[in-house]
Amino acid sequence: MDLDPCDPSGSSMSLDITEKNHNISFPIEQIKANDEKNYPIPGLSIAVPGVTALGVDVAVLVSGNPDELTLQVGLNACASVHTKEICASSIPGLDLVLPWWMLKGTYSFGNVCNSSRFDEPRVYTEIMRE
Repeated sequence: MDLDPCDPSGSSMSLDITEKNHNISFPIEQIKANDEKNYPIPGLSIAVPGVTALGVDVAVLVSGNPDELTLQVGLNACASVHTKEICASSIPGLDLVLPWWMLKGTYSFGNVCNSSRFDEPRVYTEIMRE
């Protein structure tokens, strides 16, 4: 995860989704403040016998400003039914467990962004799951 909370045009985040056992490498660039979206991960799905295959999506929310920046990054399961996408997070009961949040909180970067010690503060985080 590459977070730029102090961008004058709005805080932004980029993600690199990787899974080495199945050769998945999927970058998501420039998720801007006030974006909330599910990003399907190419090549990653869950088979549900008798129903369909559910795609695994990265659920992302970036909102607020450097003083109060809300970040959420998690996994969701979505399927296309006819012309509509339905995600598990929109189904009562399943919405209690999905998205499964790996990062969820509100953070303050105001002091960092207002400091003259840094030209371009950025936050780098690597979330590893084995």
